[in-house]
Amino acid sequence: PLHEAARAREHPPGKITAAGDKGNKQESLETRAFFINMLWKQTALTNRSKVCIVSVTSADQQGLRKMVFPWIQYHLEVGVGRFYLFYDGSDERALQLLQRLEAVHVVPLQAPFANQSTVVDLSNFEKGHKQWGGRPGNYALMVKQAFAIKSAIAHAKWENMDWILHLDQDELFVGDKERTSNIAELLHSQPRHVGSVKFFNNEAYPEQEDVSNPFDQVTLFKVNPALCPASMAQQRWKAVIGPNRRVILLYGNGKSAARLDAPGLRQAGPHEFRADRSQRWVTPENPDGDWVIQKSESSTILHYAYCTIDAVLQKAERSCPPEYKRAAILNDRNKTKECFVIDFDQDAYHVATRGDPDEIRSFFLARVVLEPGAVGKCYKQGRPGYCLLEDVEGLKTYLLRVGLLQRSLLPQRILRMHERMIQNLLRVPHLL
Repeated sequence: PLHEAARAREHPPGKITAAGDKGNKQESLETRAFFINMLWKQTALTNRSKVCIVSVTSADQQGLRKMVFPWIQYHLEVGVGRFYLFYDGSDERALQLLQRLEAVHVVPLQAPFANQSTVVDLSNFEKGHKQWGGRPGNYALMVKQAFAIKSAIAHAKWENMDWILHLDQDELFVGDKERTSNIAELLHSQPRHVGSVKFFNNEAYPEQEDVSNPFDQVTLFKVNPALCPASMAQQRWKAVIGPNRRVILLYGNGKSAARLDAPGLRQAGPHEFRADRSQRWVTPENPDGDWVIQKSESSTILHYAYCTIDAVLQKAERSCPPEYKRAAILNDRNKTKECFVIDFDQDAYHVATRGDPDEIRSFFLARVVLEPGAVGKCYKQGRPGYCLLEDVEGLKTYLLRVGLLQRSLLPQRILRMHERMIQNLLRVPHLL
């Protein structure tokens, strides 16, 4: 019944159209790279930030246009000064474009682009990883992320950076509206005994099917349970649609930034850092010099997960090695579970691998998109069940008012401003 309801949906009136050029065109990539370099130089004139981001990417040219370049632009605007991108893709031109960016230090991970020493170091790291080494899928990715973070810590120390943060390209930092939207100002204002700051993640909630540019078109987010008002804990189910078992579909433990001068600084997976107890941290508030992680209650990470049908389709291409596809087609969940940490990722992989466009669309609508015609949990005659959400706008208004949803427009505003500037450059190419 849930998928039947999803199939019955019509395109909602008043849908948000993506700003900028046609999202699939890559002709403007040279101009966009020029703009990023110009933006980096301008921000450096006012404030040379000592905050850096590390990330692993396999983006091709289309991925650069739609996600990676806007991700870099946005974070330059909010105070990031340096990026360490570990390239795990196969698109040579995409790699060359990344290497032109002055704010970005690029490290290819695979042949033929990578140095032989990097290939050997990564292979040894994967073999020696006690927790996830030798495991496929999400676990293999987390090992690569761990290698990238370890390597980036060394690079960043050599370049005299102060703070490091690991983010994926579908994640954007949003600062405290009342204090500052600038991550460098926020981190440099931390008390001396705080070695790390954890930012909880709010997860994107698309409000329409036709999303081509998530950073521009998606502005509604499910608030992380750690940030929800305690009085609303029993009401969170009202923000759940379809057969989803929880509000946050993917991870909910946030991402952390850490001081690079921390004694013994090391990654503890993709979400946190660890360091040693030290005199470095001794203050009246921390007399024993413990490693202190400050949890931010106002600055967050916006996670744009599964905002498009393409994001579901891509699960079949990159989540598991090819030998797992037959298991997915046969719905052998015990076998495919070897690839996945999170159940929703596994569900998406099964649907995408079967390759039925109608099933993929139904899955996306039933479990991801909050629009008229969605099905939510409800109680019928005192028993739990499912109901068509007839007044979706009223539901959103209520959930926003009580703090279970959040509207965030800052990325849209910044990137639309950037897009206008880029379009001006495209009209007068002699300025490049």
